Amino acid sequence: MIGVILAGGKSSRFGSHKSLYPLDGQPFYVHIYHAMIESGLERVVISSNKMLSQYFIDDIKMRGLNIEVIEDDIVYKECGPLSGIYAVMQAIPHEDYCVISVDTPFITPVALRYLVEMAGIHRKSAAIFYRDNDQYHRTIAVYRYELLPLIQQSLVTGKLALKEITQHNTTMIHVNRINSTPYWYENINTKEDLERVLKVRSGYYGTNNR
Repeated sequence: MIGVILAGGKSSRFGSHKSLYPLDGQPFYVHIYHAMIESGLERVVISSNKMLSQYFIDDIKMRGLNIEVIEDDIVYKECGPLSGIYAVMQAIPHEDYCVISVDTPFITPVALRYLVEMAGIHRKSAAIFYRDNDQYHRTIAVYRYELLPLIQQSLVTGKLALKEITQHNTTMIHVNRINSTPYWYENINTKEDLERVLKVRSGYYGTNNR
């Protein structure tokens, strides 16, 4: 299984590129990379856009990380997470893909190991986390190569939401199944989101260190 970091968004609500933003001295994407490696994923790629890809190539080399950079498909560029997944499937076919968006820098190896384990047990087309009936974490998920035709159809028809490929034959995993920090699945869309989670983290470790 290949670890895929989705980092092709414009980060307009955040105000700067989230993937490069420092958290505890390292960019978001580096935190996700380490979680993937610690979870047992031996091959990690980052899917990005043309503007950022050279930065990632240079930064990855400088940090001595083992990450391959894959640019968005030229035909379906800037079509959100779906185009990033499509580009990776085209570049590295016939695999399973553990997909994490770069705005989830608090993801833990515990959560990833469980996700991969459940995907292996149930062998459905996808495995995703959810919180309740209307909050699904489709960018903390495993997607199989067999979804490629459905993904391409969604891109062609302009139906770009990930729910288009997860409505059927999907394993749903509630976030409460994970014995980890209470904020591991949080999406950081704004700097206010980051400040809020950091406050929660501070309280969590303060309580657990008593």
